[in-house]
Amino acid sequence: MQHLPVVLVGLLGAGTLAASMSSSEPFIHSVSLSFSKDVLQPVLKLSDAATGKLARLLILPIMFLIVAPLAIAEPGSLVMILLVGLGFASQVLPAFMGMFFWPRASRLGVMAGIVVGF
Repeated sequence: MQHLPVVLVGLLGAGTLAASMSSSEPFIHSVSLSFSKDVLQPVLKLSDAATGKLARLLILPIMFLIVAPLAIAEPGSLVMILLVGLGFASQVLPAFMGMFFWPRASRLGVMAGIVVGF
């Protein structure tokens, strides 16, 4: 990197940042939506439309309060968080697919499968 032109180093950095953001953005959105839907909506008794707007507004604070300090303190921890999120997503995928293709699936069976899978 020391012998590359500054423009090329900048493009490599921008490409790496874009790739990491495109991978982590769905997780940030899901955290924002889960927090607003599962925590704030019952407490504040919000409608679904207001909860959706609140979820969109929470994306930037979540990024600044959680993701940015982690990125500054230890950049390698972001990779670990992304891998844990992908691991959880792959663990829940069979239950998600079974929801559509297996009508006899129950809530208790799905939760038992997720717990045993970890």
